[in-house]
Amino acid sequence: MRSMGHLVVLLLVAFGTFGCGDGDRSTSGMEQAAGTAGSSAGLGSSGSGGSSSSGTAGEGGAGTGGTDAGGTGTITPAAEWASWSMPNPQSTGLPNPQSYTDNGDGTVLDDVTGLVWQESVDAMQYTSASAAQHCLDQGGSWRLPTLIELASLVDYTRFNPAIDDVTFPDTPVIVPAVAFLSSSPFLIEPSTSWIVDFSDGTAAGNVVTTAYSVRCVDGSGTREPSEHYSVESDGVRDNGTGLLWQEPMSESDYTFAAAAEYCPTLGTGWRVPSVKELQTLVDRGRRSPAIDARFFPNTRDVAFWTSSPLASFAAYAWRVDFWTGYALNDSVDSLLGVRCVR
Repeated sequence: MRSMGHLVVLLLVAFGTFGCGDGDRSTSGMEQAAGTAGSSAGLGSSGSGGSSSSGTAGEGGAGTGGTDAGGTGTITPAAEWASWSMPNPQSTGLPNPQSYTDNGDGTVLDDVTGLVWQESVDAMQYTSASAAQHCLDQGGSWRLPTLIELASLVDYTRFNPAIDDVTFPDTPVIVPAVAFLSSSPFLIEPSTSWIVDFSDGTAAGNVVTTAYSVRCVDGSGTREPSEHYSVESDGVRDNGTGLLWQEPMSESDYTFAAAAEYCPTLGTGWRVPSVKELQTLVDRGRRSPAIDARFFPNTRDVAFWTSSPLASFAAYAWRVDFWTGYALNDSVDSLLGVRCVR
């Protein structure tokens, strides 16, 4: 059974963010509020936000619209790309195994991304505005991390907390401290920001006035490469992560097990992406679908399977919703899309 504390986080995410949605769209993840993976009423409902505005992620050139650590303490959506390989938990056998170096000064270097993180987190909780200022107050180039940076810390093979708790030993596991704020605005609702729930790794939106935990990052930011994607003969290459993505993708739907069987049929090396890898394709400046349609023109406005099971709940696995970009979990028997990677 999930703890009642985790249930509170789910309800806060659902009702705090989407209270004014139009109610005509819902997601199937988190379908049981207690026990296994739950669904909160209204989660994924479309809000009143409307379409993407110009100048946001995916519309501009390299780094357009971004501010570095010396500016506002945030990195805006146009700079929010993973310009590094996404770490995967060592036990999965996937590329770029997670690795950290303790700097001995209260900071931790992520050996894969090159980002430096606070080892310990402040016991205080912050709203989005106060969180950005808190990181600036640390001096140097400390700032509030973007959603994709924060997601890079998640270890989806662990549960409560879903992070390397040897490297980051004081990650809180008590609600609401288990959820961490990012600097990434949520496109659908102007009053919301992206958060990562480190009980399991859920990435969702929540109101900016809700206070959550903060782990500051020290790094130059995740700038979009001047040529983010390159079209190759057998797919689309992400020049930041180095991953090659299937394009065009299958129009069929699969169970979790069937997706794992399908991808290798494309040829040597093709597989279902991990939940962390699939999140690197999300364009948080777009929705319906939340991806750069110039390179992925036929992306369906649905959820896609990842290869990542939900830790401690064998009947559920992770998927990424390309309507908004949510990372949630779903029953392994659900029929979802799949975009293979190698």
